Amino acid sequence: MTFSEDPINTLENLISKNKTKSFSIYFALILAVLVFLIGLPIIKVDISSQSRGIIRSTTDNVPHSSLVNGKVTFVHLKNNQAIQQGDTLVKLT
Repeated sequence: MTFSEDPINTLENLISKNKTKSFSIYFALILAVLVFLIGLPIIKVDISSQSRGIIRSTTDNVPHSSLVNGKVTFVHLKNNQAIQQGDTLVKLT
């Protein structure tokens, strides 16, 4: 192993020169991360998306059919009305 007689080209001198540069880069990186984390609650971004499609209800319409034919004389229904089994919905003649 050969040792350099020149004190400028030693390992200790090289480390001391690069230590301040690496510390400043490390400090700048830590500062950037802190600014980003502090800014997270302040910055708000609206998120929206547009697309074409068909809007459907969560419960699809259920078709009803009668066992007999006839003319409808009375309708006892309203939009979005809840019904129970056995309710009279329409009267036929």
